[in-house]
Amino acid sequence: MHGQHLRPACLEVGKKKGKIKSLENHRVLYDSTALALAVYPLLIFYLTLFTAPMALYLAVRHWNTPTSIIHRTKIRLVFAIVLATLEIIGWGMVIYFLATRL
Repeated sequence: MHGQHLRPACLEVGKKKGKIKSLENHRVLYDSTALALAVYPLLIFYLTLFTAPMALYLAVRHWNTPTSIIHRTKIRLVFAIVLATLEIIGWGMVIYFLATRL
């Protein structure tokens, strides 16, 4: 809040009345979303054809976006990038194999 210090009671009242506009109380966790897009579709491998590029895009696009109100490392983004890249390479190899076999 621009360097202001507020008591918890004041925060609660300001939140209820809508008087505090610059209070940030949540963020989208793009690192967890990108990792989920890279990991969960492995259960049904064919979904990775679509979700791996989405996970790679989210991880790269939101690399500099603040990850959480509480400090978190970029390890989820790194894992998402590595796993999504491996999935894309795997699909490239499958497509190459099928194209050269025909």
